[in-house]
Amino acid sequence: MREAFYRRFLGEQVSIIPEGKLYKGRFMRGYSEQYIPIYIPYRKSLENNLISVRIEAMEGNFLIGG
Repeated sequence: MREAFYRRFLGEQVSIIPEGKLYKGRFMRGYSEQYIPIYIPYRKSLENNLISVRIEAMEGNFLIGG
């Protein structure tokens, strides 16, 4: 059910506040308004700032934004 819910957001633009923690050696994570975890490529300058990202892909059980 989670996968079907997440897939509805592919291609959508969402706002997140990325955390500084590194995931899988290359991502940082933020949560959408729907509390969906969105992973984006790690960039220290984005940490703790409100940003807008487009959800581009689903890898396993998590969404990738860019």
